Amino acid sequence: MIIVGDENDITRFPAVTLSLIFVCIVVMIFECTGPTSMNWFIFQHGFVPLRFTSHFGLGQFSTLITNIFIHADFWHLLGNIWFLYIFGDNIEDFLGHFNFLVFFIVCGIAADLANLFCNPLETIPSIGASGSIAGVLGAYLILHPNASIKTWWGDQSILFGFRTYNLPAWLIIMCWFVMQYFMIYLNVQGIGWIAHIGGFTTGMLAIMFFQSHINSQPVKLEEQCKAFRGCGD
Repeated sequence: MIIVGDENDITRFPAVTLSLIFVCIVVMIFECTGPTSMNWFIFQHGFVPLRFTSHFGLGQFSTLITNIFIHADFWHLLGNIWFLYIFGDNIEDFLGHFNFLVFFIVCGIAADLANLFCNPLETIPSIGASGSIAGVLGAYLILHPNASIKTWWGDQSILFGFRTYNLPAWLIIMCWFVMQYFMIYLNVQGIGWIAHIGGFTTGMLAIMFFQSHINSQPVKLEEQCKAFRGCGD
């Protein structure tokens, strides 16, 4: 199954979502063409749990953010920016540009810290925007659980027919979430399953907090208006 897109309109241009995609692409190009080897670049700017705790400083703290924009290869990059392109615009539309940027970074940091908590002695660099994008998926699940997600299952591929099937967002996202635990159970290495769970959970909690904050504003405003009218009585 390949996710093709979603049927969920937006009201504002997703400037931050597209900018994040652009930055990831530029960093990937620099990894491949820069003055240093890709492996050195990844190790230097990726998040390494053991190095973070044993040599903590500004340089190591910065890797909590820099690792988000680094990817291992083209396919790693493509998978992440595709999911960000499909789901990110709706979260940016709800949060606003600056808040979405903060949300994206916070989810990425939370993903790294989840990995640090569960694997404090890990020496392999953690890289990629998947922790942040997991947070986007968590937020999407809260905001748009019944949105239609277009999927392609490969049928009619010989005739170049691309028939799509619409599935609810909650089904797609929950299947993805359960898969993270399944992969941990199978001990599949090479992907930050725990980081995904940390980013996803943070995204859900952050968007629920933001929702409650927004919902409380009209009540506070109404109370202020009543108080103001009372002063004039």
